[in-house]
Amino acid sequence: MNTFSQPVVLDSDYSKENVRITVLFRNTQFTLEPSVTYLQSMDPHYNDHLNIMKNPVKHTSTQIQDFRIKLKNTVTAPFKNTIDSLSSYPVPDEHPILERLVKCKRYNLRQDSSDESEDPEIYIRNDDDGPIPALTLAPLPEQYHDLPKIDVSEIRVRECFPGSSWPYKMDGKDGVMFFKPLLDFKEPDFWRELDALARIYRAGGIGRLAGLKGIATTEGPSTLVGLLTTWIEGTKLCDIGIQERQSHSEEWCNQVLGTLGNLHQSDIIWGDANAHNVLIDRQNDAWIIDLDGGGRPEHQLQPSQANKETELEAVRKMFATLKELPPEESQWLGPFGPKY
Repeated sequence: MNTFSQPVVLDSDYSKENVRITVLFRNTQFTLEPSVTYLQSMDPHYNDHLNIMKNPVKHTSTQIQDFRIKLKNTVTAPFKNTIDSLSSYPVPDEHPILERLVKCKRYNLRQDSSDESEDPEIYIRNDDDGPIPALTLAPLPEQYHDLPKIDVSEIRVRECFPGSSWPYKMDGKDGVMFFKPLLDFKEPDFWRELDALARIYRAGGIGRLAGLKGIATTEGPSTLVGLLTTWIEGTKLCDIGIQERQSHSEEWCNQVLGTLGNLHQSDIIWGDANAHNVLIDRQNDAWIIDLDGGGRPEHQLQPSQANKETELEAVRKMFATLKELPPEESQWLGPFGPKY
């Protein structure tokens, strides 16, 4: 698999009137603005795919992923030759280093909406001749300077998320790790997760919890790019078949409750009891992943006794509910717990 042989989607905004998608290809970032009229003429199912993306509840995660890929391919297709000509960097190897994602050139490409030909003209605007961050960078707060840090030049991309091609599985000198970048729109959640992982790391770790392996940095150890956490080979609970759920739900529930109890002893609230955030490993053990709080309001993330008891009950309810449902009927359930 050539990791960056296809554009990596960084951001997207779809509507029936306008489309704007930002992608990374080789060493270059592109913001694409195609003509909606042209897209509709090229793909008669464009509006159907768009409606499904806006209202995914009735579809499985696999179906949503397929629709997302089709939308991306439809939107990027008219820009393919332009993107290829502007991405002058040599074709990357199969597992490029993460550094290649950190800084890049940037272009805006816009299709002429008034051009009704089969190949509408594309206008090019170069936003910046020099390298710009493709990922969000931030100063590493001083209270985290004691944590292990790994420069992006020492991290190699091993695998990308299917559908988005966003890199998530990394190789470092100490083995395989999960990469979670800092993103502008999720900054509060990111810093909350870093703080929780830092406290757990300093305390020696918690079993069956995806813990901190290091902080991805660039331009020296004080500029943060993202988090590197334990890589767990396994399957998300939301994708486990109903027969396995019925056979092992009680065991998995007890394991998650045990891990959660250890978190609570450290005065950390999980905040996102969700079948996407429980991973069943190759030994059939249940792991908790993702400590960013799921966007909950601050008062629900305070380590009060009431919030701890509410969260334990949410986990029990999650497993009891999922035990009776196949994956296709439970993909979009949750998070379990109080409404927000």
